[in-house]
Amino acid sequence: MRHGPGGGSLNEGTDLQPTEVSDGVLYYMGIFQFDDQLVHFAQRETSTGQRWQFEGEVLYPLSTGRAATPIIDVEHELSFERDLRVASGGTFTVHLADRTTASIEVEPLCRFWPGLAGYNEYRGYASGMWRGPSFSDGFTVDTTDLDQIRPISLLSESLCAVRMGDRVGHGLLEMVFMGSYPRYGYTGW
Repeated sequence: MRHGPGGGSLNEGTDLQPTEVSDGVLYYMGIFQFDDQLVHFAQRETSTGQRWQFEGEVLYPLSTGRAATPIIDVEHELSFERDLRVASGGTFTVHLADRTTASIEVEPLCRFWPGLAGYNEYRGYASGMWRGPSFSDGFTVDTTDLDQIRPISLLSESLCAVRMGDRVGHGLLEMVFMGSYPRYGYTGW
């Protein structure tokens, strides 16, 4: 049992001022492993695509002694599932500090919903909530049933096959996508 909540935040009470709610947000993180390198980036954007948080680098095997190459920008061209705001595929264009560019194609193979594992409160529980020294619980979810998935679909993780030029690998695409984002056809909440 880990202490504290998972990736999401638990409610902090009704007497606190709510956080500012923007008209839309897109957050994505990619961690893609190839034989000779790992590409990692994370970006948060406003509804207009303006970046307000970014990190990224390419890491190489320790045995090479090669320093990480910073990523300075990432562009995306994504497609989405019809009934959920979850990427169904697409391309990330990665711009590196050495002025080279790489295109990474992603093909989701399966999904993981962190909300089911306690990253958000679900069915009265979230990771780190104390329920006593012998608390044990469980439940079954049909992940093909959208009515069961929607309550926890805010945060999605997709295990993906990835291709970057002639390199083939696998990785994780994590995403939070809500509100307006006209570029992809979403006009509101």
